[in-house]
Amino acid sequence: MPGKYIVAHNRDRDFYQLAAAVAEADLLECLVTDYYVGAQRFSVPRLKHRRSPLISADKTRSIPSTVALQALRGPLDRIGIDTIHNVNRRIGRKVRDVARRSPNADLLLYSSYAREAFVDPDLEDRKKHLFVFHPHPTLIGEILAPDVSHWRIGQSGLKEETGLTHRVDVLNDELSHADKVLCASALTKRSVVRAGFDADRVHVVPYGIARPMPAYQEVRTKADPLRFLFVGQAIHRKGVHHLLAAWQRHRPANAELVMVCSRSQDGLLENLPDGVRVKSGLSNEELWKEYCRAHCFVLPSLVEGFGLVLLEAMSAGCYTIFSENTGFADLGLPENTGLQCKAGDTTSLGEAIERAAGMFADGKIHHDEIRQTSELFSGASFRERVRECLGM
Repeated sequence: MPGKYIVAHNRDRDFYQLAAAVAEADLLECLVTDYYVGAQRFSVPRLKHRRSPLISADKTRSIPSTVALQALRGPLDRIGIDTIHNVNRRIGRKVRDVARRSPNADLLLYSSYAREAFVDPDLEDRKKHLFVFHPHPTLIGEILAPDVSHWRIGQSGLKEETGLTHRVDVLNDELSHADKVLCASALTKRSVVRAGFDADRVHVVPYGIARPMPAYQEVRTKADPLRFLFVGQAIHRKGVHHLLAAWQRHRPANAELVMVCSRSQDGLLENLPDGVRVKSGLSNEELWKEYCRAHCFVLPSLVEGFGLVLLEAMSAGCYTIFSENTGFADLGLPENTGLQCKAGDTTSLGEAIERAAGMFADGKIHHDEIRQTSELFSGASFRERVRECLGM
């Protein structure tokens, strides 16, 4: 009988899929997180989504102080405190304490929360598995810096991704003590190996669709303009500047680009070309309608741990255009489902946009077939691959 696992992360990362993977096998010792419905004496209505049907509250340990810290993040960050780093450390210490009291439990921890337990001499005999959800900053810097230099935009994004050396130190300590590393994309694996970790101990486990999606609504009509969609933060590493440049040069006739952005950085959404509309503050229901209206979803990221929005778009029948630096590059999708472009190359991206438009005009893309293909990439399949990787 394999041992049980302690899992840890902040917020509802990946919709609790990693903890759920071991919970389904009755091998979850404990999930340590900031807030989980039913796990603490108080409730926060705006956090009512922080739960999973696969994880009971009595299998979790919450840390109320981290909820308070995150509520104060804005003013704390403005006076020079790295709030999230402090939250991560509190979660890490809680993991260590829980593990000390659970002598038969091994560790399956997200990066950023593992160091305290991994380096503890009292836990030296535990199996230490690390899920690295975002590429290592060393490779990120090597990818982003030349692009920043060429486009003269994205300096603050580069600093945000690579400039917090104390966070990099934590990740390096975690990697040096890990027995096995799991990550969701080949790019993340490449970054971990580039940072010096043994490639044989790094395993790629691609995500599936993690959260239940609303019922599909067929709202596309032949009279509609060809609608391209981007969903995500308008930040440098997402390739927003490449998308806008490619759109300006290669915009198909009677086409529009809708960008749903939670925040914008470095002036990336200034001076928009014709045919671009920006939306923000959408509810989950409103965002789902945007997916269902769109014909083609575009994510030309320079750096991406995976790109879960691609799976969500596919589940709504969207054709996808994605760079080789997303997790979709690992899935081997057929051309009638998606097109890969070269990251940072506006010509490659523009040609993909034009080719997609031509395929739509020729009737070669069918949204129902794409929705059916998306069923191959389910949350259940991701959880099964996690268990296989752990030897269950």
